[in-house]
Amino acid sequence: MLVVFSLIYSLPLRWAALAVLAYILVCVWQWTQLPATRWPWSVQSLRVDVFGQMTLTDKRGQTWSFAVLPDSVVHPACIVLHLTALVPQENELTLVKTPSALMTRLLRPKRLLILPDQADTQALQALRVWLKWGIRE
Repeated sequence: MLVVFSLIYSLPLRWAALAVLAYILVCVWQWTQLPATRWPWSVQSLRVDVFGQMTLTDKRGQTWSFAVLPDSVVHPACIVLHLTALVPQENELTLVKTPSALMTRLLRPKRLLILPDQADTQALQALRVWLKWGIRE
């Protein structure tokens, strides 16, 4: 808050108003992201089966299959997965009930960021190896 007051007093009125507006927008964005892990679409688990098919399970317990795009990033500090369109698994086609198709399409994950503290070391290492060397078409 002290930063906002110093901006108001030190900048011209238009610049101060623009800076305060930017600050408010950033605060609102951060506020909307905090409960994002409790959204029904938030990813709870990620699995790779023996055939190389990747699936994720959301908060509602629905399982979705997807493929990883080639522009995904594998780094020792994090993994960024770029996903294709999520397809519900065959046994879950009848269970998919969403409030709005547009909201579902907008809120479904398109990218996943996996940090080192989100999984055990062996699982992350296996995922890194699979992403670097296991994807062959």
